[in-house]
Amino acid sequence: MSAREITMRHALMALVLLGAGGPVIAADIKAGRQVALGCQGCHGMDGLSKQPDAPNLAAQPAIYLVKAMAEYRAKARQHEQMNVVAQALSEREVADVAAYYAAIEIEVVKTPQ
Repeated sequence: MSAREITMRHALMALVLLGAGGPVIAADIKAGRQVALGCQGCHGMDGLSKQPDAPNLAAQPAIYLVKAMAEYRAKARQHEQMNVVAQALSEREVADVAAYYAAIEIEVVKTPQ
């Protein structure tokens, strides 16, 4: 199984677990790419931050991204722009964009000490 397939499987499992307390939303990575068009100014289509205060989203676990968006929506996390964005996205769009960013493969290069 390739690293991408493992990442995809983890993203789908995370979304299933997230839905354990309510309806399960199946994520669509292609639809998530479309949602990410609105995120690219800060987070980039490749999930690598374009702004100093925007985190990298590439390869983040989908469950983490969905949880973060729920916290922005509830204003448990405070960020002026993200609180607005979280309100504007449906649960499906959040699941889709989380799956999209989770599926991006990155390579971490450790520098010698």
